[in-house]
Amino acid sequence: MRNSKTNSPVRSTLIRLSVLVVFCSMIASRSARAESPVVDIFNEWLSAFNSGDESNLSGFWQKYGSNQLPPDRFALDMRLRNATGGMDIFRIVEQTPTHLAVVMKGHRGIFSESIMDLTSGTSPVVSRLIGRPVPAPESCPSPAKNDADLITKVREHVGQKRGMDAFSGAVLIAHRRHRRHICSRGRSTPFGTAHAC
Repeated sequence: MRNSKTNSPVRSTLIRLSVLVVFCSMIASRSARAESPVVDIFNEWLSAFNSGDESNLSGFWQKYGSNQLPPDRFALDMRLRNATGGMDIFRIVEQTPTHLAVVMKGHRGIFSESIMDLTSGTSPVVSRLIGRPVPAPESCPSPAKNDADLITKVREHVGQKRGMDAFSGAVLIAHRRHRRHICSRGRSTPFGTAHAC
């Protein structure tokens, strides 16, 4: 009896502290989002960029463009989109409310660094958006040198997954540009047991 009475105030205090911690973390995450409009605006640009739709990109630049940007900014984006096939954020390098530097990975495997700066004010606009190629990060596996190297890397990866009982399915490797089939293995021909790819 005595134990449950002394535990009750301790339990009550722990519950109050837990609620307070959750409440404070909710407020902190809201303020962090409110203080980082550059991430939201960059994601808007990236979505328009990846769509490959000229009207989406044009709409973005009409909304956020400034006279500090080159007049052919829209055309530059379309050329870059055609060259990369689109991009995804690989890692955020620097972030302030008005500055963002990110490492991007193009859909064709090329890495780049993009930097966006906003003007400060109630209606932020993009004052700078630049990019430059960078080497692949060390945390990213190196690309295959040729088809045989690619097949070897895929076999090793799938073998590791299969060994951990984490892979079930099929593998198909093909060149999208040349529409040439390189290798496929599925349930009926387990990877590595049939003819060499």
